[in-house]
Amino acid sequence: MQINKPVSIIIIFIITLLVAFLFAAPKYQESVDAQNNLGAKQAELSGKADYYAKISALVQDVQSRSDALEKMNNALPNTFSFSPLQYFFQTSAKQHDLAIKSVVFSQVSGAQPGGSIKEVGFMIVISGTYENFKKLLALLDSSARLFEINSISFNSPQATGLPVIKSATKTAPIYDFTMQMVTHTY
Repeated sequence: MQINKPVSIIIIFIITLLVAFLFAAPKYQESVDAQNNLGAKQAELSGKADYYAKISALVQDVQSRSDALEKMNNALPNTFSFSPLQYFFQTSAKQHDLAIKSVVFSQVSGAQPGGSIKEVGFMIVISGTYENFKKLLALLDSSARLFEINSISFNSPQATGLPVIKSATKTAPIYDFTMQMVTHTY
């Protein structure tokens, strides 16, 4: 038996094409689908990695600014107590050679409609020199706690009969300063 070469080549070619389309093409398609899925998963994972990296950077940023956040917490405390406020004024006055004569808390107003911030009004009477009082006002201005000074009044030393501080270089009269103030809390 003799095999016809052109016919056998065509038959082998057709069988090869059939095998390729029946067995190799589906495997090739599965390979392409797997590569596409792999690319999608890699993109998803890199997106999640970027997201977690940004969250980590934000957490580190918040931790690095914890001092500023603590100051903001002190500026508007969650609960109000008279004791820390009075202690702040006593230590500040003592630091600037002033004497606190009285602290009178006059009102704690409720929250405004649509808001949760309460106002606490009080009056403080401080005795000392004008220069030291200015230093105290500068300290109040730079403190983390929010203070609004509504009015300041003072009595002259001649009207109250207060002593005058005399030193070798200058004479400084002692005044009584009365401040009406407001601070805020939640």
